[in-house]
Amino acid sequence: MKALVFLLACLLAASPCLALSDAEYKELKESSSGFRDADRELGSIWKRIMKIAKGEKRRSLLEEQRYWINEERDEWANEFIEVGLGRAFAYERATIRRVHELEVEEYNLHLSPRDLERGRGKSYLSNDRAEDHPEYYKK
Repeated sequence: MKALVFLLACLLAASPCLALSDAEYKELKESSSGFRDADRELGSIWKRIMKIAKGEKRRSLLEEQRYWINEERDEWANEFIEVGLGRAFAYERATIRRVHELEVEEYNLHLSPRDLERGRGKSYLSNDRAEDHPEYYKK
C-alpha cells in the first residue's frame, strides 16, 4: 500500500500543471499585475481582430482562440514552469506569447488578398521574440 501511495505521489509530482480553472484565472488576475496586464493586452488585441475578421477567417480565429484557452495556454505555461519560473509569471509569458501571435494575425488581416498572394503577409516567426521561449529563462 505504501508503495502505491509513493508511486501515485511521484506521478503527480512529475505531471504537468493542471488546466487553469476559472477560479485560478481570477486569482491570478487579482494577485499578479503582470498577468493582469498581459490579459488586458490580449483582450484588447482580440477585440480589434474580431472587428475586422470576417467569414471563415473569423470562425477559424475563434476556434484557434478556444483551443489556446483550453489547451495551449496551459501547455505553454507548463513549459515555462518546467524551466523554473513561477506559475503567475509562466501564465503571463504564455499570454504575452499569444499576444505576439495575434499581432501577426492583426497585421495580416489589414492586407489585401493581393498583398497576401504576393507574400507580403507575416508569419509568427517574423514576430518571434527570444523571451517567448522557455529556453530564454533556463538558468
